[in-house]
Amino acid sequence: MIPINESEIMENLIKQSQNGNMISFRNLIINNQRFVFTIAFKVLCNEESAREVTQECFVKVWKNIHQFNFKNKFTTWLYKIAINICYDKLREKRKRNKFFVNYDDNDSELILNYENDIAIKMENKELAEQIEYISNGLPAKQRIVFSLRDLQGFSINEVIEITGMSESSVKTNLVFARRAVKEKLIKRVR
Repeated sequence: MIPINESEIMENLIKQSQNGNMISFRNLIINNQRFVFTIAFKVLCNEESAREVTQECFVKVWKNIHQFNFKNKFTTWLYKIAINICYDKLREKRKRNKFFVNYDDNDSELILNYENDIAIKMENKELAEQIEYISNGLPAKQRIVFSLRDLQGFSINEVIEITGMSESSVKTNLVFARRAVKEKLIKRVR
């Protein structure tokens, strides 16, 4: 009996899937769904969203499996599809989250107020653009923490996980970033 290596099995599953074999495609999913889920979870930090991305990814793979080029690694092709879907999800989330910003008196929390009024949305968009512009001038650690926590809505624990920084470092950088953004916003208004 001749041993078959893993890459030969994968290649065989892909070829059979390209020919419309649903059983082979199911096995392709089983062999790769954890890989896709892990990628999506690392990017989105949300289990439900990661599951959605995983499902969406394999729908796209099924629709485009005939385009797969065997010169490339299948996992690389799969990774690109998953990442593109993740970025689409992040863009959708950002578009939905039009906001205006208030800080409470002790700078401990950013308060996002969501509104439906068109005039307020326009003001919110301008303010969001100003905040993003100002945050680009922050030192790197402050910019990353501020962006993840206040602009993208990640929790403190998620920011810690993403950045690898300690909790105290995240909180300290966040306080300094918020103060700097607040001061620069106040100067722009005056």
